[in-house]
Amino acid sequence: WTEPRVAHHGRFFDFNAVAFEPKPVQPGGPPLHIGGDGTAALRRVARFGAGWIPMNHRVEDIPAAVRTLSALWADHGREGRPQITIGAPATSSEDLLRAADAGIDRFLEEARGHGLHLRHLEQERGTLEEIYLQLADAGGASS
Repeated sequence: WTEPRVAHHGRFFDFNAVAFEPKPVQPGGPPLHIGGDGTAALRRVARFGAGWIPMNHRVEDIPAAVRTLSALWADHGREGRPQITIGAPATSSEDLLRAADAGIDRFLEEARGHGLHLRHLEQERGTLEEIYLQLADAGGASS
């Protein structure tokens, strides 16, 4: 995607020369956050990704998966750790703190008629800024 035009003729995808615009700002392209479950998905994250988006995990399932992912990450000679993003129901700021304790970097609030609605959390616990500061104090928020 850094070249002016690219073509691909492979087993699963086939296309003639096309342009991808706009070009990535970051050298090497944007960080990839790879979704999926199971060892194959974790291997893809460890090899190519900057982050993982578990698809069918509960918050309490994450620490074991992060241990597996961390080992795969190290096997690929990567430093640091992948960012973890999860979408799950929450009913309080304590749910968000539990997510941070489990190793989750980003928590996507489910807005499908169930789970926590941010306006309710604001009413219960204060403004989003105050909630962010609570998480930051607990070591679970990043800017």
